[in-house]
Amino acid sequence: MTQHKDLELFAKNIRIQVLKALGELGFGHLGGAMSAADVLGVLYGGVMNVDPKNPQWEDRDYFVMSKGHAGPALYAALALKGYFPVEQLLTINTNGTRLPSHPDRNSTTGVDMSTGSLGQGMSTAIGIAHGNKMLGKDNYTYLLLGDGESPVRPAAQAVPPDCVPGLQSSAAGRLYQGYLRFGGYAPEIPGLRLVRPGGGRA
Repeated sequence: MTQHKDLELFAKNIRIQVLKALGELGFGHLGGAMSAADVLGVLYGGVMNVDPKNPQWEDRDYFVMSKGHAGPALYAALALKGYFPVEQLLTINTNGTRLPSHPDRNSTTGVDMSTGSLGQGMSTAIGIAHGNKMLGKDNYTYLLLGDGESPVRPAAQAVPPDCVPGLQSSAAGRLYQGYLRFGGYAPEIPGLRLVRPGGGRA
């Protein structure tokens, strides 16, 4: 999948599966999951070099969903990509499931990093990328960082990727489009600095 319409369709199907799964469950972080659908649609629909038939392939690209409450969207992307049956999405956050409320690499096929504690994803993604570079691997590590966790100390104090030996500049620019988060719309939150695509502050 590389065509624009195909990526749009992939993202749309992620949203549909999230709605079905959380509708079946009766609760969950719907907004956070929906806001991640476009990014996941592009990454898993065409950008990332992964192999669902060999999920532990050492040379694959890695993905860290730092805002772990958006896990249902990641699960939907993985299921649609072929890591496990789509029907399994209806077991999200139920007893005995392999799809807990937040991503767990020990439970879910295709998840590269366990997340849920906000602000931790930046440092772990940098660690994964640095480790792979030390091993001589020519792959990429992608990070989805939520605006609500950006001011959290572990994220704010993580070493900038350009300062880590051997790492190229990562696409760590954050995209803000006025999404509602707890406490108000992102541009209205005191002390929250917004970064526009390309690096300029909003």
